[in-house]
Amino acid sequence: MTISEHELARDFLRLAPQIAHLVASTLRSEGDPNTLMQAHTLRMLSEGPRSFKELVALRRVSAPTLSRTLNALVKRGWVERVPHAHDRRQRLLRLTPAGMAEFERLRLQVQAQLAQRFRLLNPEERLTLWRALGILERVMHEDAIPSPEPMIAVER
Repeated sequence: MTISEHELARDFLRLAPQIAHLVASTLRSEGDPNTLMQAHTLRMLSEGPRSFKELVALRRVSAPTLSRTLNALVKRGWVERVPHAHDRRQRLLRLTPAGMAEFERLRLQVQAQLAQRFRLLNPEERLTLWRALGILERVMHEDAIPSPEPMIAVER
């Protein structure tokens, strides 16, 4: 059986919102004040300090949207603005210890919900899914997208 990249994309798009819904509903299920946007921002900052401009580019959201999210996280004491080590004009955003603890709490909460679903799989299915996730991670990186082929061939 072969499947085209368009069929695969169609089926992936059908499933992606269900995964996002599971994560969002897990956050809401315990009266959690975090939004999916806040949780994702915490995750990105858990990897290390970032500039506002860098976060806007990585999150692919408007500056005002990210600003509101960050203001909420700063207000809760989970994110702080610190001077950039090499550029005095710039400030970096980083997680506070409380922010890292909150990120870990959220990660474990969502991970537990997903693990419950994955218990339905047999060991072979889990291994197949794990391998597929590695493939998906590889193709989801922006630099993995090949340049488009020219529409008109140029003869030399």
